Amino acid sequence: MKKQSTLLTVTTAMLVALGILFPQIFHLIPDGGTLFSPMHIPVLLCGLICGSLMGALAGLLIPVLSCLIFGMPPFPMPLIPMTAELVAYGFFAGFFMRLFDRTNKMEKISYIPSLILSMICGRIVYIFIRIALLAVIMPTFDFGVLLVEAITATTVSTWAGIITQIIFIPLVMLALKKGHILEKYPYIEKRS
Repeated sequence: MKKQSTLLTVTTAMLVALGILFPQIFHLIPDGGTLFSPMHIPVLLCGLICGSLMGALAGLLIPVLSCLIFGMPPFPMPLIPMTAELVAYGFFAGFFMRLFDRTNKMEKISYIPSLILSMICGRIVYIFIRIALLAVIMPTFDFGVLLVEAITATTVSTWAGIITQIIFIPLVMLALKKGHILEKYPYIEKRS
């Protein structure tokens, strides 16, 4: 049990480090951070591999540490809604992975619906928190305008990141499964 706990901690720490490093690389591309959402990939992978708790922890640590170290994302916007979104990504990725992995029909591809559903849940959380925060900051606001702006920020502005996540993360999970690496993790169902 201690060995698995250490494995989860080390894997989470490695993915948190990647989550802090990736945006610095993508910021070399104009609007690369916004367009590709590089913090999302390590958080989603952490949730899928290490479970809900570690995924949520990675989702909390990555944007907060990045803000403290590099000043990006800026506080309070978009740091607060982005942190809530990433916590939701990590939590729901682990939750749905565990749920679908227990279904015999879904075991081989459980990471695909888990990924897509966690991406939807995270974006809903982002929209809700962003609107709530803007409503506090701007007491006289047009709800419709804020809603459209929040939806645009999570879909249209990040279309490249959505496509990258839907292609890249399943490829990583497939490689880890084929290499029998995921069998070492307690949150991945082991089947013969």
